[in-house]
Amino acid sequence: MAAPGGLVMLALAPLVQAPLLMAAAGVGALVLALWAHLTPPEAPGWVRSGYSAFAAPVIVAGTGAAEAGSALDIGSIALVSPTLLVSMTRSRREIVAQIAWAELVYGTYLLATTPRSSALVGVVVSASVLSVVAACIGWLRTLLDRMVTDLQDSARQDPLTGLLNRRGLTAAMEQAGQTHCHVLLLDVDHFKRINDELGHGTGDAALLWLARLLRHQACPQEVIARIGGEEFVLRLPAAADPLARAEAVRAAVAAPSVEGPVAMTVSIGIASGSCHELSALLTAADAALHQAKREGRNRVCRQR
Repeated sequence: MAAPGGLVMLALAPLVQAPLLMAAAGVGALVLALWAHLTPPEAPGWVRSGYSAFAAPVIVAGTGAAEAGSALDIGSIALVSPTLLVSMTRSRREIVAQIAWAELVYGTYLLATTPRSSALVGVVVSASVLSVVAACIGWLRTLLDRMVTDLQDSARQDPLTGLLNRRGLTAAMEQAGQTHCHVLLLDVDHFKRINDELGHGTGDAALLWLARLLRHQACPQEVIARIGGEEFVLRLPAAADPLARAEAVRAAVAAPSVEGPVAMTVSIGIASGSCHELSALLTAADAALHQAKREGRNRVCRQR
């Protein structure tokens, strides 16, 4: 916001009563805008806040020179520029501090150039404008942050079951505190037959039931994801017994249940290795899963 303001100051400099001061303020605004743009997020707070601290006097000086002492000069509106930046990128405390600093600079300028009553009116009007701007931008920022969070969650979630999808599983594996883990790759046996004979609604209900079962049986530090049509992945910590967990899942699915929408079984492949090599783990688990399919389904096979 300060960059366009600086360009406007430079463009108007020849038309005002103090062109050199106006031009200097414009150049200062452009330099400060560049500073704000190039300052890395990890820089100390006083460095990041330098733009906001110096933008107010620079803008007030330039616009005050242009207006030649008007009590309600365009400085009150020009100060919206740094306030917008702070509202979009800083905490509430920094927003309040920025507005207070801007009003201190602006009020000092008005007291030096106008009667006290006019200065008071100017400060009140300016503070009201900046507060409304900061409140609106803060509300929009909160709304935008919530939307971004929702989009990130939806991008990592399976829309049918609510479990993690492949992207979410990858992120969970990368954030794992352990270097070694176990992966169970589950596949519903003859799922295409369920869809073809009983309909896709029954197939979806079967997947939802299986997702609830996996959640109900989940142990601490266990991650569950759906990565394909009827394929699910369980990531177990290194201390877990993957064979026992897989057998428990297989037996629970195969057992007669009044809650299940349809009788079904699952085949499971197990692989162990580095948590940070998801593709290699899934490839090994997939090979074990295909072995389970070849041996008759409804069984567990482990990576050799």
